Amino acid sequence: MVAKILTFKNSFGECDENFAINEYNNDVANLVNNRISSGDKLVLVDMQCGAEMHYINDMIDNLHPNSSGENKMGTKWFEAINSINTCPQVFDIPDQNKAEGANFDQIQLDNYVDDIEDPDANITWTTIPQNPTNFIVTINTQRIATITPKNPDWNGSETITFVATDKGNLLTKLKRSGQNAATFTVHPVNDPPKINFQYSVNVIEDNSVLLGMSSVNASDVDNPYQDLSFMVQDGEHYTHIGNTVTPEKDRNGNVMVNVVVSDGLLHSAVFSLRVDISPVNDPPVITDQTTVVTNEEVAVSILKSHLIIEDVDNNLSEISFTVFDGLHYTRIGNTITPNKDFFGTLLVPVQVSDLYESSPIYQLQVNVMNVNDPPLVILPENLLVKENNYYSEHILIFDPDSTTPEFTKVLVPAWLTISPNPGEMHGTAGSTSVGQNTVTIRVSDGVYSIDTTFYIMVENTNDPPVIKSSPVITGDDYKSYYYKIEAEDPDSDLVLFNAIQIPEWASFDKNSGELTGMPKFNDIGDFLVKLTASDGKEETLHQIYC
Repeated sequence: MVAKILTFKNSFGECDENFAINEYNNDVANLVNNRISSGDKLVLVDMQCGAEMHYINDMIDNLHPNSSGENKMGTKWFEAINSINTCPQVFDIPDQNKAEGANFDQIQLDNYVDDIEDPDANITWTTIPQNPTNFIVTINTQRIATITPKNPDWNGSETITFVATDKGNLLTKLKRSGQNAATFTVHPVNDPPKINFQYSVNVIEDNSVLLGMSSVNASDVDNPYQDLSFMVQDGEHYTHIGNTVTPEKDRNGNVMVNVVVSDGLLHSAVFSLRVDISPVNDPPVITDQTTVVTNEEVAVSILKSHLIIEDVDNNLSEISFTVFDGLHYTRIGNTITPNKDFFGTLLVPVQVSDLYESSPIYQLQVNVMNVNDPPLVILPENLLVKENNYYSEHILIFDPDSTTPEFTKVLVPAWLTISPNPGEMHGTAGSTSVGQNTVTIRVSDGVYSIDTTFYIMVENTNDPPVIKSSPVITGDDYKSYYYKIEAEDPDSDLVLFNAIQIPEWASFDKNSGELTGMPKFNDIGDFLVKLTASDGKEETLHQIYC
């Protein structure tokens, strides 16, 4: 820095532009300007008259300024020095408004500064505050500013002042700065809630568990915790009704359940919630069987190998096996025998058990093959009839193979009628049939012909005598009357005669059965006669005439 020298003061205290001093100062000015043109950093300070000093009031003597003069000279020196470097001019940086989650536009700061002495590359940019409350500000070597919210979920406004500092026109101590502020606003948007972590969830195998907000730790920057809702999503190895989750049958260990939380508008990302499953013993299950066949009335052993058994906890060798009683067969241990003449499908209850539990009862199907059986004749229990009584019974003809057998009468008493369908036999046996009556019938199913002989016993009953004679019903007076009653007993019993009522003029001989007498004139008329013939047992036969 070079200064023009002071001149002498005149009588009025004003700057006296002395010719010699002016010449000297002009030479100094020319020299300085030439050096400046050559690139030297020089400043010419006009202390001759430029300091505006009053040479009476501001000077002690011709050479020494007083304190007022020193202040004026100092001010002049400062103005000269200060003029070496001007302050950068920073233009308005536009405010920015973005929605939450969006990026602010980058700012090319070169577009917002002007400096006479320094190019843009020499400008250093800083911010006030250096560390904004809500933003991270980075300025790269190309003077491009990037503004990023510290919290991506934050919203609001903050003003940042951008400061441009030059290099002081190569004089570090003469660096100068300019600044301008811009406001950055983040508008709120709804953010989805977030599941941060889960709490322990346990369930016993083959049971269900209800999940909810208490199962997870969740947060939402926009909504209070109590406004969040919990939802189970579809997934693998489990089913759910609402938020009640049921792991697949027999699964233990764990299952990962897809869940989300919602703020009513947005869902969180799907979170895999681990549900730990405590194992329990599962009973064995009979799921199917192999074919089991036997012939009619032939025993068959039921084996464990006949069953398809599933047990998620145990080996087949650890499974025990039980056969139970049922319909249409008998059982000894695990061996069954179909009932006589049964064919078709037997349902045999069976069960398997592990060390702790048993399966549900399984109805094992055993196919019993039909073989031809001869037809059966079932006779009535009553094969006894009394003489002259009506006899009626049924013969049951049965074919175990459900065919209709052919019926033939081989030997049948004359008094007996047999109808093949429905097997009714009936009739009345007379005295000639007393005793054993042989009956033989034949039934055939086309393969077997079976003759069945049975006996109907006709018991004798007492028969009354039969009067063979006809009474003499007329007579003459004074002439002998004679009538002999004659009778036979079917059972060959002795016939006894008796007179119940006879005329007074007649007499009766019980031994001979003769009625005799001689009516007189006074006896002319009708007389009632009652005679009896009896075998002395139960039956008495009366003969009555006039």
